[in-house]
Amino acid sequence: MLSDYALYTYISVVFAGAEMPARSILPSVLFAFGLGALSGNLLSGVATDTLGPRRTLLAALGVQTLALPTLFLVRQVPMAALGVTFVWGVVSYIYLIPIQHKLLALAKMAGQMTLSLNSSAIYFGIACGGALGGLALAKFGVAGLPILATAFGVVALLVTLCWF
Repeated sequence: MLSDYALYTYISVVFAGAEMPARSILPSVLFAFGLGALSGNLLSGVATDTLGPRRTLLAALGVQTLALPTLFLVRQVPMAALGVTFVWGVVSYIYLIPIQHKLLALAKMAGQMTLSLNSSAIYFGIACGGALGGLALAKFGVAGLPILATAFGVVALLVTLCWF
């Protein structure tokens, strides 16, 4: 969530000045992200059942970690930006079920409490991603956002590889 929301919170800043023919690209970017998120929600359970939670999570985090800096680089190319944003939306919402699957397997009898703590951790990550993204934006400008998001993505991948 840190990685996602370090950039997503400031998506309007990332796409400031980027336009489609005769209009701002931002509404289309948000729509593409939303369609991707819907698709990710639909695919998450199937992917987790098919690939297992660890591989699903690693794939989603890996694609997300690559998508965020790519999105920044292609933000002035409307169709590429919309495609990358859609993919980002998909993977941003794929990793929730594999994490819940793993937590429930570990928690046994405390499943409900574990999932509620997971929800709290998600919202804490969203808040911290936005806050740290704001600091990066203030200190380094808009180019600091994908760098920060990518760094958090790499950390998430390493944590997942080592402990998930």
